[in-house]
Amino acid sequence: MAESIIPSASLDRTQRVAWGVLLISFAIFCLLCVASVIGAYLFLFESTMPMESELRVSRGTAVVVGSDMLEQGVRTGVQLFNSALISTDAISQAALTVFDQNHDNLAVATVTLKSGSAVDMKNVSRPRFDWGTQAYWMDFASVYGDIDVYIPQNLGRDILITLRTTQGTAVWLTAPGQYSIVAVGTQVAVTNNGGEAVLIRPGQQGSDRIPAGETIIYQVDTDTLDTSLALTSLIGSRTFTPENVADYNDPNSRSAYTWRCNSVENDAPDGIYRLLTEDSRPTMNFYRDDGAVSHAETSCSLSFGTQGFDVSRLTYLSVRATFKVAGHSLSTCGSQGSECPLMLRMDYYPVDSATNERGGELVSWIHGFFSTFRPELNYPLNCDSAGCTQHEIVNQDTWYIYESGNLLTQPLLPRPDAITVFRFYASGHEYDVYVSEISLLADGHEIPLG
Repeated sequence: MAESIIPSASLDRTQRVAWGVLLISFAIFCLLCVASVIGAYLFLFESTMPMESELRVSRGTAVVVGSDMLEQGVRTGVQLFNSALISTDAISQAALTVFDQNHDNLAVATVTLKSGSAVDMKNVSRPRFDWGTQAYWMDFASVYGDIDVYIPQNLGRDILITLRTTQGTAVWLTAPGQYSIVAVGTQVAVTNNGGEAVLIRPGQQGSDRIPAGETIIYQVDTDTLDTSLALTSLIGSRTFTPENVADYNDPNSRSAYTWRCNSVENDAPDGIYRLLTEDSRPTMNFYRDDGAVSHAETSCSLSFGTQGFDVSRLTYLSVRATFKVAGHSLSTCGSQGSECPLMLRMDYYPVDSATNERGGELVSWIHGFFSTFRPELNYPLNCDSAGCTQHEIVNQDTWYIYESGNLLTQPLLPRPDAITVFRFYASGHEYDVYVSEISLLADGHEIPLG
C-alpha cells in the first residue's frame, strides 16, 4: 500500500494556526477575566443608585416639572426622583429633603427654596452597597434665588452637593453644616455657617474656598470678589445640646448663653420640653397632649440682666428660626391670639426717638406661627400686646425657615437699645413643635453683655 505523506510545510502551517488560535483564546480568556474583575469591582464598589427625595411645601405653592415635562402645583408634599425642576413664587417656601433608603430613611440633606427661587434636581445618588466608596452626591442646576442647604452631622460617608447657578458659577458643599446661596441678577453670594464650601467661577476660571463663618460675594459681570464675616449669632450656638440647655430651676451655674426651660400649666397634663433628633437635626421639642383643654406654656429663655445686651451700635439685627409644627389643637393662636404653637418674644429697652438715648419702659417684639386654621371661629391673627406682629400660617409637619429682616429699620417697631430677655415658647392646649435653630443675628460688631 502506498503511504500518505503530509508535507512538512503544511504541518508547520497547521501547527502555527493551532497555536495562534490557542494563544488568542487564552488572551481573550484573560481579557474576560480582567474585565469581569474590573466590572465586579465597579459594580460592588463604584456603582450608585438613586436616593429617595421628598418635597414638602412650608407655605404657599411650589411648582414642579418632572421628567415627563408635566407641570404640577404642589401645596403639601410630593415624592420626587432625578430630573425635577422646582420653583417657588414670591410668597412660598419649600423644603426638599433627600433620604438614604438603605439606612432607615436617614435624612442626608435638606435644600430649602425660599420665595422666588428655583433649582433643577439632576441627580441624587448613593453607593449601591454600603461598602461602596462613592460619596452621597446631589447635583442641582439652574439654581436661582435664595437657597438654604442643611447637611447633618454623622452621615457615615462623604458628601458632595453641587449647585450650578444660572449665572454660570458653581458652589460645592462637602461637609456637614448650614449654607446660604443667593444667586440673583449678576451676583452670587455664598455664606458658610460651619461647613466646607467652594465657589467655582464661570468657565472654570478659578475656585475660591469659603471659610466657616464667612460670606463671599462674586460679581459675575466684573469677575470681582468681596469677602466679609457672616452675620453673628448674639446668643451663642444656633442649635440645642445638653451643654446649652438647662431646667429653669437648675441651681448649677451656667453660661449666660444657656437656655433656661420650663413648663407652666393650669391643669394636667404637664407640658414637656426635651432634646430630640428629628430628621437628622438636633432639636428642642415642646410637647403636650392627652386631650389637654386648659392653657399651658412650655418655653426656653435667655436673660441678660437688668441692663441687657447693648445693641445700640448695630446696623443690623434680625431673628432667624428653623422649626416644624407637628400639630396643635387650638385654631390659629386661640381666641385671644396669644396661644400659638410657637411664639418668639424679645423684651428690650427702646431708643427714645427724641433724645436718641435709652427709653424708660421695656417693650416687646412678639411673633407667632400656627398650622391649624378654622376660619369660622374668626380668631384674631395677632395678640393684643403692643409689639405683637401678625402671626404666620405654615404648613403642618414641614420645616420652615423664618427670618424677621432688620428689626432696627422696621417703621412700626421702636428701635432696640438693649435686649433683656429673648424667649421662644409653645402656648395653648395640645401642641407638638420641633425647633432646630434660634438665632439673633447681628452684623459682626462686638456686643458687650451688661
